[in-house]
Order: sequence, then C-alpha cells, then structure tokens
Amino acid sequence: MQKSDFKLLNADAFELFFRYSEHAPRVSCEVLWSNLQLYMDTYNWHYLADGEYLWIVSFDQQYLFYPLGGDIAPERLLDWLKNFAECCPGEFTLGDVPPDYQQKFPQAAEYLALTADPGEADYIYDLSHLQAFSGSKLRKRHNQVRQFEREYENNYRVESITVESLPEIIDFSAALSAEYWADGSGLEEKLAMERLPELWSRSQHGLLGVMLRVREQLAGFAICGRTWQNMAVVHFEKADHKYRGCGAKLTAALTEYLLQNGFCKMNREQDLNDPGLRRAKQALDPEYLYCRQTLNVPEGLLK
Repeated sequence: MQKSDFKLLNADAFELFFRYSEHAPRVSCEVLWSNLQLYMDTYNWHYLADGEYLWIVSFDQQYLFYPLGGDIAPERLLDWLKNFAECCPGEFTLGDVPPDYQQKFPQAAEYLALTADPGEADYIYDLSHLQAFSGSKLRKRHNQVRQFEREYENNYRVESITVESLPEIIDFSAALSAEYWADGSGLEEKLAMERLPELWSRSQHGLLGVMLRVREQLAGFAICGRTWQNMAVVHFEKADHKYRGCGAKLTAALTEYLLQNGFCKMNREQDLNDPGLRRAKQALDPEYLYCRQTLNVPEGLLK
C-alpha cells in the first residue's frame, strides 16, 4: 500500500461510495456523503477501494474511518492498519467503529484497544415522538412552541431552503456565530457553510432544510443530510434567541418538514462533552445514543 493509491473523495467518487455504503448502512452522522463533502476543506478526504471495503482517510488529520462494505474481522483489520501505518507514519486514529463491534467479534479485545467517548455519541430521535411532544421531558419544549406561536401569531412563517436562500443563511450564521467562527474551533463550521452553495444544487448530496421567519426577518434555520435508513442528520441549526421560543419552534418546524418528506428518525449529532449542548440534546428526549468506538494507534504499535 502506498499513499498515492488513495484518491480524492470528490463528486466523481459518489457512485462508488454509494455502492459500498448500501451494503453496510449506518446510523452514524460521520460517514455520510453530505458530511464528508461539507468538511472537505478541513479534512481533505481520500479513499481506497479494495474490492470488499472502502477506506476513507484524512492524511492531514491522521484519521481514518472504520471501512464501509460490511463487517471486518479484527485480525484482518489489524493487518490492514499495519499496512496503512507503513505509508502513513506517526500516530493516527481509527474512528466510527460500530458500537456492537466487540459483541460481534469478542476476540477484538486481544488485538484492538477500543474506547468510547460519551461526547462522541450521536443523539437519535423518533420524529413521531417529537411531533406529539410525548412525555414529561418534552412538556417544556411544547410550552415554548406555544409561547412563540402566541407571541408572533400571523407574523411568522416556515419556508423550505433553496439554493437561492443560502447567501442569506450564511450571512445570518456569520452574524450569530461571529465570535465562534473567529476562534479556531469554529473555523471548520465556517468553511463547511461556505461550501453549501456549491453542494446544494447537486441531488447526490441530499441536502434539505427549513427556514423560520418572523416579521419577514430570518429568525432561524436547520439544514440536514440524508442517511440510508429514513433518517435525517442535522448538520447545521441556528436560531436567533431574541425571538422567545424560536429554537423550540424551529425544531418543531423541522420535525414536521422531515415527517412530510418521509423521514422517521433524526440524528442531531454529538454533544462533544459540552455541558450546554448536552442539556439541549437531552431535553429533546432522544430515543437512544449511537455510541461509536475509537482506536488510537500510537506510532510503532503496529510494527
């Protein structure tokens, strides 16, 4: 294996990506075509197809994903990682290992020291549950939606996002997230949002979403990508909280929109161990968390 064997994961690779993906559909928000393309400027994703598996790697970030194409035994995975280490020296990380990997392959503990970070778990929601505001956990969110609807009655509307909407959305995001985008941690999001106009018009990316307006002013938006299991992954969601209840109403509007478009589940991605994000995601009463695993591979370990 050589580094030159890997090709850039650009639009020309979509059909190949889809063929491997449909044999091993995952809940994960990470190995999703739209997500990979949105964050291409940061990760510069490359791929290698070996006939059975599709391997996706960022040489820039020393990171690769558990392969698409189906389960791979730990013995074979270890052999592949050893070969990869020869063309990519230094420490690297194998991410997005399925939560049930060690259950399927109990011998994996002998070969691979897998770990799970709670902050890296995806939050998965049942859209019909969110729509009905079922249970005590959603009562507060229900009240916030009703408050918004009373306060802005006849003065708000929900619209589907189109490619023509994107410049306004990007400007809105830049204003709301100016401090975050200026910080190094927010640069990834800024670069990803700047790619939206290029990606939106291509159906292969599966991007869709809604905008919320109050008195003709943009008050919030949510943009999603599609998985293979009637699940939408929320890539971006921003609300102007000067409008009381705006965040709750935006989530309710997105829920209705996704149900109308044939989705039944929503993945709201990880909380990254941020206390505020964790409270917000837990407040929506997730159905379950998708707890991916990771393998950190120190230099020299696989020699």
